[in-house]
Formats: sequence, C-alpha cells, structure tokens
Amino acid sequence: MSDMVNVNIVEDKSVQKAMERKASDLLKKYEKKRKVNENFLKEPKSVAGKVAQVVVCALSGILVALTLLLGVMVLNSRVQNVPASFMGYSKFTLVSASMSNDGFNVGDSVVIRSVNTKTIKRGDKIAFYVWGGSYTKFDVNSCVRVKDDDIGATSYDRSISTFLGFKNSEIKQASNANSMLVFHKVRDVYQDDDGVRWFKTYGSSNLQDDAYMVSENVVLGIHTDSGFANSIASLSETVSSPAVALGLLVPMILLGLTIFYDVARELQIRKLQLDCIEEKRKITDPICVKNNVGLYMDKRSKYKILAQADPDDRLEYIKLLWADGTAPNSVQKYCLRKEMLLRNNRRLLEVNRECQERFKRGDDPTAIAEYYTQEKSKLESAQRAFQRLPKDLAK
Repeated sequence: MSDMVNVNIVEDKSVQKAMERKASDLLKKYEKKRKVNENFLKEPKSVAGKVAQVVVCALSGILVALTLLLGVMVLNSRVQNVPASFMGYSKFTLVSASMSNDGFNVGDSVVIRSVNTKTIKRGDKIAFYVWGGSYTKFDVNSCVRVKDDDIGATSYDRSISTFLGFKNSEIKQASNANSMLVFHKVRDVYQDDDGVRWFKTYGSSNLQDDAYMVSENVVLGIHTDSGFANSIASLSETVSSPAVALGLLVPMILLGLTIFYDVARELQIRKLQLDCIEEKRKITDPICVKNNVGLYMDKRSKYKILAQADPDDRLEYIKLLWADGTAPNSVQKYCLRKEMLLRNNRRLLEVNRECQERFKRGDDPTAIAEYYTQEKSKLESAQRAFQRLPKDLAK
C-alpha cells in the first residue's frame, strides 16, 4: 500500500470555456439580428386609424396602377415614335391646309381613334402614314371596289394592345422613318386578292384625289370629335410630356416604399416563426395570433410546434396552425408518437437520476439494477401498448 501514488488529475476546461464564450457571443449577435421590430406588425387601434389605413392602401393601389398604365403608354410612345395613345385615342397637329374646307386648319389638333380598318367607308376622315409600298400607285382594275352596303357600321378596335397604345409593325417602321402623317377623307374602298383593304383618299380643299392608294396597314385611326375623345387624347398628350413623365417617378417611389414595408413586415413575421419553432415564444402569444404566424409555416415546423405543445393546449395550437382548425390524421398521429417518445425519454432520464442517487446513498447495487430493469420494462410495455392503439385514437 505504501508504494501506491496518489495522483490528482485536473481536467483542463480552458478549451470548453473558450467554446462556451464563443457560443455565448454568437448567440448574443444572433439574438440581436433576430430581435423582432414590432412597429412593422402594429395595427391602428382606433376606428379612424383603421379607416385611414384602408383608404391609404386603396388610393396607393389605384395610384400605382395608373402610374404603371401611364408609364407603359409613355414608354411605348417614346419607343415606337408614334403619337401618345391611350384607350385607342391619340392626338396630333395638322401641318397642312388640305382639309380646311372641313374646318381643319394648319396648327389644329385632331383626335383620332383606332378602328377596325375593315369598317372604314366613304366619307370617313382617316390619319395614315406615307410609307413605302403601303402608300403607292395602284391599278384599281386589279382589285375589287367595296360598296358601302357591304361594309357596315364603324367598329372601333378594343383590343388590349390598342388600349395600351401598341401599333402594328408597318406603322412603327413608318414612324421610325419619320414618314409624313396625313389626314384626308376616304373617296373609295378597294380590296385586293389577299384581302387587304386599300383607300383612295383626298383633301377636301384639293381639286383632285390623291395620286396614291393607302393600305389599311398604315392607317393610324379615324377622326372622332366627342368630348370624351378629346379629354382622353388630351390626357395622353399631357402625360407624354417630359415634365409629367418625370412626375411619374413619385408614385414609383411610393410603390418602392410600399414594397419595402411589406418585405420588412414579412421579415419580422419570419423571425416570430423562428422564435416559435425554437420555443422562445408560444404560438398563442397575442402578436403571433394577430399576424397568423403559424398559418403559413411549412409542414415540418407545424409538426414540431404541435409536438412541443402541452396536451391541454393542443386543440388551440391546431386552430392556429391550420386554417380550418383541424389537422390531418397524420399530424394527430405524429403528435401522439412524439408525445410518447418524449414522455419515455423524460421518464428514462428520471430513472437514471434516481439510480445515481441510490448509488450515492450506498444502496444495494442489485436492488438498483432490479429497479432500473422494472422501470425500463414498464416503459417498453407502454410503448408496445401505444403501437397497438386503434387508428381511431389518432383521429
């Protein structure tokens, strides 16, 4: 016995402490980033505040929609190099006196509207481009003259592309080539073998018809003089000005701020979801309930939160995690299994601690082993009993 040496082994915990400090620092940094800014999740309490919020949202939506619509119109007008058009209406200025006998003088503004060119007939006043083979000398004997009785009533073009001001390829080519835009009356209508309509036009102040025929493919529109048409055309002309185009940036900025607010709000809700998944918050917290935090979680996160809930709170959790308040049978069964597993693990941990306490008190090791075996056998029996539960229990 005298030869035995008593050696005290001291465990080096410096590395463990350093790791714990690093983990603590990272946790603080993480929690700082994860801190929920509840200002983005607050709602007005007063009735006036709620009404104001609804009104502002509605006006913002209308303003943004109009801004986008007018923005498309202005951009389209600039790119295609055509008169600004909205709802099929556009306006341009006359540069000749060829229609002065009908009251259209140089410098006057003329309103036109996109039309189904198959319904253009004698006497209609049309605006068209002088462009290439679409404005050319044409042998009337090679085509058929269309009678007015075969044309029918004027039909305006109400397509989406026309509503937004888009033109066909020939009109865009003619406009980009800075072709002359002419405003004349239709004398006769012809149709060639390909089904294309051609118009013999003239100026009311001229002594004779135009020397060339006009294809329907370069007709910009037909004259209209209603008050509504003038208002729409004036709006189109006004918003296409550089000053107004620049003013459209203000609503776009408001739209950007609105999007930023929505993204920030969504980010705060995601943080609340993480807090609930990690059991730092309850799904039943008022702020979580108000913002439907649990409703849009993925299925796995919902299962985890539901499994962590107390049995007495499970029904309330289901209502907050599923829109209809009823979880699928697989969810209920999953929760029962999870609950059994957690309960078994907790009980097994309690048995281990009890065995350690008995061993420290100096109890008989055989009795301790027998106690452990009995308790573990009970847990295994409970597990087997659960596995035999009928499926109705999981509903």
